[in-house]
Amino acid sequence: MVESKSEMREIIESLAVAVLIVTFVTVFIGRFCRVKGQSMEPTLHTAEWLWTDRLTYEFGTPQRGDVIVLKYRDTREKYVKRVIGLPGDEVEVKEHKVYINGQALLEPYIKEAPANDYAKVTVPGDSYFVMGDNRNQSDDSRGSVSYVPRASIEGKAIVRLWPVWLLRVFMRPKIEMEYDYKAPAYNTPQYDGSVSPEISRPEIKINQ
Repeated sequence: MVESKSEMREIIESLAVAVLIVTFVTVFIGRFCRVKGQSMEPTLHTAEWLWTDRLTYEFGTPQRGDVIVLKYRDTREKYVKRVIGLPGDEVEVKEHKVYINGQALLEPYIKEAPANDYAKVTVPGDSYFVMGDNRNQSDDSRGSVSYVPRASIEGKAIVRLWPVWLLRVFMRPKIEMEYDYKAPAYNTPQYDGSVSPEISRPEIKINQ
C-alpha cells in the first residue's frame, strides 16, 4: 500500500514538472503554430507548422521583413504576417508597389504585386504595419487588422518544421529601397581660343 502511494506520488510529481516545463517554454520561449489560409503564400501554406520564438523580441524589436505571429485584436485568433512599416514610417501603396517614406520597396518574396492603391498613412508609435505576402488575398493592416501594437506581437516565426521536406529557417530578407537615380549634370568649361590655357608642369630636379 505504501509502495503504491509512492508510485502514484512519483507520477503526479512527474506530470507536474512536465506541465511546468511546457508552460515555461510556451510563455517565455516559444510555441508551435499551424498556418491556416493563403495570405502568406508563397512563403507559407495552409497546414504547415512553425516554431515561433518569443525571446527574440524580449531583447529587441521587430524589424522590417520579419515574419511574425500576432494576436488579432481582442480575440484568441492568431494571424501570421510580415512586418512592413515600423513606428513612424509613412506607408503607401501605389502603382502596384509598396512605398516606405517615399521609396518603393523591392520585395522578391510576394506572390504578386498589389492590385489596389492604399493612401499614405503614418504608423503610430509602438505599432507596426503588417502585410501578407499574398498581397491581393490578405486581411492585414490595410484592412481589419489595422496597426498592430507591440504588445499584440506574440513572436517571430523562426523555422518551418512541417512538412519536413520543406524544412526552412526564416532569415530576415534584405528589403531594399528602389531609388530613382539621376546622373548629375556636368558643366564642361569651353575653351574659346582667346587665352592660352596655363598648364602646370611638375618641377623635375636632376642631381648632378
